[in-house]
Amino acid sequence: MKKVLKIAVGWGSAFLPMIVFAQDFDRILTNTKTAVDKLIPILVAVAVIVFAWGIVQFIMAAGDEEKRANGRQLMIWGVVGIAVIVGIWGLVGVVLNFFGTSAGTSITLPRVN
Repeated sequence: MKKVLKIAVGWGSAFLPMIVFAQDFDRILTNTKTAVDKLIPILVAVAVIVFAWGIVQFIMAAGDEEKRANGRQLMIWGVVGIAVIVGIWGLVGVVLNFFGTSAGTSITLPRVN
């Protein structure tokens, strides 16, 4: 129950500015794109380091099967991490293109007079 409440409060606070007309939906999308663009290089670097460390462990543990398995597991998680990061990056781009915006621009919403 506490977990559901935390998730509800998190999502609610994300859309609270929209509810009180302090921030438009296009601004939320642009802020999300900016945050993801800043985080992507850091996360990819971490995933590549995990993958490289797995390679080093795999090579250094030539005789020990347990250490080789640990290195193999790190390599797998590094590749999975890179795939997830690039997938999220692409998903944010698709959502922004769907709404007709990109970073730094705003969505023109139709108005009813």
